[in-house]
Amino acid sequence: MHRNDGKIALTDDLTPLCLLAAPTTSHEIVGEGIYIGIDLDSGSELYWNMLNSPSPHAIVIGPTGSGKTITLMTLAQRIAKTYNASILVIDVKGEYKILLKGLVDRVSVFNPLSKPIDICNRTLMNILVELLQAILHLNEGSRRFLAEVIKTSCNSSSLASTLRSIPVSNIDELGKALEILQLFFESREGVDLFTMLKETLKPRSALVIELGTPVHYDYVAIIPLFFISATLTPQALSTIFNHSTIKLVLVLDEAWLYIPHTTRSIITKVLRLARSYGVSILMATQSLEDLGEYKDLILSNCGLLIALASNVKSYWMELAKYLNLSPKLINRALELQEKGEGVALLAPSKTPRFVYVDPLSSEELELLVKKLHRE
Repeated sequence: MHRNDGKIALTDDLTPLCLLAAPTTSHEIVGEGIYIGIDLDSGSELYWNMLNSPSPHAIVIGPTGSGKTITLMTLAQRIAKTYNASILVIDVKGEYKILLKGLVDRVSVFNPLSKPIDICNRTLMNILVELLQAILHLNEGSRRFLAEVIKTSCNSSSLASTLRSIPVSNIDELGKALEILQLFFESREGVDLFTMLKETLKPRSALVIELGTPVHYDYVAIIPLFFISATLTPQALSTIFNHSTIKLVLVLDEAWLYIPHTTRSIITKVLRLARSYGVSILMATQSLEDLGEYKDLILSNCGLLIALASNVKSYWMELAKYLNLSPKLINRALELQEKGEGVALLAPSKTPRFVYVDPLSSEELELLVKKLHRE
């Protein structure tokens, strides 16, 4: 391991001996904030003080292969460790169950497409109907009909069989809503969501909601948004017994797949409730344009913005006003090449920081050294 231009790099010939000999620095993560990485200008360690930030939410932007997933995972693990919090991941790529192993105390995986949720709980029923109405633009009559269908199904046979018996065309929006219910939810033998959250969202543990890439339905945004909305309820959060400021880290990787299909009111509500309930939302997307009309809303509600390296000038031009990048700094950003390099803005500061997002802090490196020594 060595420092190169102010950043930490791991050599190809890394061995336990060279790790043991590596210099480490001592720092209190809680006192200084969440460790981000190395400031490329000063060579010093860079921290995000979430408690002094106007928002505990963060967004990571970068092209494919730039290190977005690793950055999200690293931030989530450090926040969970600092605040003794839980981690909930909406995973459309199937990577987090592997990446989080060894970084948290326990990783649980749930796939709602193979094991449905019991939506007969009144709170979940109302959340689902409201989401379907908002995202599919259902009128009030369709909303009432949908609610009645679910209630009837919960009081009789399975929801799926009831839905199949309803003669509604799948071409119209109400037909889409019924199809979503039939594909993804059951009433009788489904999982009790709140019980599952209570059993899995322990301090420094992670629950991965594994969806798989949603290629069949644009309105499959219902699924991640359902879990997000259900988790941000007093009934759910009361199961996460944690007195710290941040009790839950909600990770939304590849957010561009579903955020553009939701509504402004839902996004505003989610961001506001999360901040009020002690939930830190970490998002990742490939570009600002992927967030559609909601990019200003989302970025204005994030206390940390990290843009990872790209050699495309239009990418940095698009980000310039959000990162306070001058033409000179844009040209400098174009020179960033290594995976994990980027530009960060840590609110309330208006000064962009050129940074190497380090996947290993000094403390984490020390733990790895001890582990290697034991083995």
